[in-house]
Amino acid sequence: MVERVILHAGTPKTGTTSLQVYLARKRDELARRGLIYPPTDGGPSSKPKHQWLVGALMAPDGREFKRRLELLLNTQDAHTLILSTEGLFHHWWDFSKGGREALRWLGEVVPVGLMVWFREPVEFVRSNYIQMLKNPTGFVPCYGRDLSIEQVLDDPWFARHLDYVGFVRDAERLLGAGTVMPFAYDGDTIGLFLAATGVSDVGAEALNEHPTMGAVGTELLRVLNRRELDVEQKRKAVELIGRLDAMLGPASERLVLSEDTERRIRDLSQASVRALAEDFGIRFDSA
Repeated sequence: MVERVILHAGTPKTGTTSLQVYLARKRDELARRGLIYPPTDGGPSSKPKHQWLVGALMAPDGREFKRRLELLLNTQDAHTLILSTEGLFHHWWDFSKGGREALRWLGEVVPVGLMVWFREPVEFVRSNYIQMLKNPTGFVPCYGRDLSIEQVLDDPWFARHLDYVGFVRDAERLLGAGTVMPFAYDGDTIGLFLAATGVSDVGAEALNEHPTMGAVGTELLRVLNRRELDVEQKRKAVELIGRLDAMLGPASERLVLSEDTERRIRDLSQASVRALAEDFGIRFDSA
């Protein structure tokens, strides 16, 4: 029976996909050491993340989350269960009351550790803004729209994700004091994750980091978002733009933020940055 649960909450552009691919590739070796990384619901071409957690925690009653966790906790012959999706951070404030109570329930039935990596705020906003442009339109107002980065910062849903320490404290209110392990992203997510879970002998691998799209690709995404496209058309178009941007290489320079925008980001994140430094000793390198 499982004795502890490790939740990995991302965040985006902090080696999350590389860690998920690594854990899936090493699934059998980890299982021999008593750590289970369950198969995910997606097909062979999908990312090996437990995206079902997001839908289950957004559901009104949290019943599906409890059902699946009880099954995993009681049927796995292992001491540690690992679940990972950046949606745990990305949609944290979208979870229903029932979903939040389901998380509280989990923290009461088994020790939980929630691991989260944070990126330097300006770099986080730069990459997250581009991801918002890539996304299809949906229930999040800023998804898939032709918006400047300044306009996206005006969106309360987007700006709230700069409240790093708010996420940490809220998670600990549900899961228990001391359950959250925050890290500043430094390119060694896999190594730090393995060390924190006590299996550093498995053998870490270098992160295969996907570079953030450049200025040319970003502008093309904004042009694309002025068109009415269905989800599959948008997916294919975004893929083509990504390939073009990568092919341009240095010619598609990094998206430049104005001094006023960078100042605004630092103002929005200042309290969190200070609290993480004081409470956890986390400090971010300047971009």
